[in-house]
Amino acid sequence: MRDAEIPLADRLRQLPVGERPRVLSGVLRDRISEALGLDPPDVGPRDRLMDLGVNSMKAVELKMAFERELALPLSSSVLFDCPTIESLTAFLLEQVGLGQGRSTRGEAPTSHVLPGAIAERRPSLNDDAKSVAELLAEELADLRRGQRPF
Repeated sequence: MRDAEIPLADRLRQLPVGERPRVLSGVLRDRISEALGLDPPDVGPRDRLMDLGVNSMKAVELKMAFERELALPLSSSVLFDCPTIESLTAFLLEQVGLGQGRSTRGEAPTSHVLPGAIAERRPSLNDDAKSVAELLAEELADLRRGQRPF
């Protein structure tokens, strides 16, 4: 089985602990640079994604791509809450159970993974599914009703 056929989370688990951040960061940089039409070397680990051109629509598109690759439901705000590849890498490694533990400030990172009940009723996205705008409107309505975490 080629690397591209092995789920990303499984590929990361097969790597030595010290290699995981580098590999995930590279994958994230490639996906983000492709989505923004930039060359991967132009996207640094500490560059603010919003400064590079990530807007709310692009953030949702990228979040959905990361969900698919990691088989992990994420909050729509994850790219705003983790605004650099460096912070996003650390957060995603934690969420797939491959992180280094607590954040550097000694605090548990805020979870951006949707709670089970919400993730289960969340619509799946495929070619025939609702548009991103409809999903955003739905999530906003849920937030206003207090049914989704910020």
